[in-house]
Amino acid sequence: MQNVLKAILGQALMWPDRNALVLPDRVVTFGMLGAGISAVASAIMARGIDQSKPVGVLVSSPTRHVIVALALARCGYCSVSLRRSFLPHCAALGIQAVITDAAIKIPSVIVHALEDSWFATRPDRGPLDVSPFAADHIVRIEFTSGSTGEPKPVGLTDEAVRQQTINRMAVYQLGSGDGALCMFGVTTNVGFGFVLASLMQGRPTYFIESNDQALDMLSYHRIKVIAGSPAQLLVLAARAAEKGKIFPSGRKIILAGSQISLTEMNRIRLCFGGDLLVDYGSTETGPAATASGSLLSGPRQFPVFAPHQRIEVVGQTGASPEGAGPVRVRSSGMGWPYTGGLTQEQPAEAQRWFYTGDVGYFDGNGCLVIVGRSDDLFNFGGIKKSPESLEAQILANPAIREAAVVRTGETAAGTPQLLVAVVTVNDAAPASLEAWVKSKLPAMAEFSLRIVPQIPKTESGKIDRTALRR
Repeated sequence: MQNVLKAILGQALMWPDRNALVLPDRVVTFGMLGAGISAVASAIMARGIDQSKPVGVLVSSPTRHVIVALALARCGYCSVSLRRSFLPHCAALGIQAVITDAAIKIPSVIVHALEDSWFATRPDRGPLDVSPFAADHIVRIEFTSGSTGEPKPVGLTDEAVRQQTINRMAVYQLGSGDGALCMFGVTTNVGFGFVLASLMQGRPTYFIESNDQALDMLSYHRIKVIAGSPAQLLVLAARAAEKGKIFPSGRKIILAGSQISLTEMNRIRLCFGGDLLVDYGSTETGPAATASGSLLSGPRQFPVFAPHQRIEVVGQTGASPEGAGPVRVRSSGMGWPYTGGLTQEQPAEAQRWFYTGDVGYFDGNGCLVIVGRSDDLFNFGGIKKSPESLEAQILANPAIREAAVVRTGETAAGTPQLLVAVVTVNDAAPASLEAWVKSKLPAMAEFSLRIVPQIPKTESGKIDRTALRR
């Protein structure tokens, strides 16, 4: 955080009048950002908060949230971006203080109300006066939910934050002057990390509170990049269609947080006319690889790997789905499960790999091809299928807007029994939908079709398969 912070404060010195963070009703320039970080840092130090414990940040405004988190880094604190659903985890994380603009009470936690006066405090340090953290000191705790929906804390050192930020700049390949609309929440690892990468490059980042605001910003500002989850971009595209909005080509659209089908990608391309870039990574590793263009027309193939990352497929026996194996990643920007102390213990050499939970293989061109999640693969008489591949085939029907497939049990012969949930575009006949789904599943598959108003999703936009089974 502090290495990244120094670069951001350097941008504030060079380009004080350049826009840094933009909301629909206000603009924070880099000069204002630097002054705000210094002012809030002074206000934090005046409150004597214990530096040996993580400090929670529960601030609704994305601009103020970023400023408070960076101010905490400048003062030598470990920060944790919180949502209300995370508050019950404060005790397990050892959080004894939370800075917030909400009216809350948390047992055994000191709540510091963030007020306007914090941003007017006279700074008592120079703009680049940042005390370094020890190499093994955790400076940031991020939450990852994976596909379970249960938040899991991950600790990141200063070097891990720096490396993950550099990797984002490398794999996204963004120009320094291109404005970016960030639809990710800043309380997520991908959202906060995207903002850090933008600020390090001196790029303005735009935030919105509604899809209509997003469409207005895209129409009136020089925004060349849109970053969000597939679910967010699909909803935005649907809203654009309702309002008859047409956007010129040339934008870059960064998708992360969950998988997406070819049909869904084409809907986004048709609306925004941009080049899609899909991010493969995790909170623990940051972005590990990316794919764009024609490589997204079939199985997900990732040819671009982030610097200082190593990706392996364990036990791969050939360049084909049949030879696929578990995917693991090792990075200099690695984060590890947070266990309660601010000193990160390095695991043994053999344990410094992060197993992503995906199954994949390297093809003949050296691209990483993801087959699916290891826990979710279906075995139909020796033929393995991922739920994502089945969902993609089902979504080829224009009457189906969303689809999800989960296992509910097994037959006596060991064949998976499936639940197929679909959201329809109109009142399609159930009989025709059932015939369509049956034609897209393996012949031996047993399934139950449900037409639902919406597919349950995790906070990161992934299908919540546990909730769907319930």
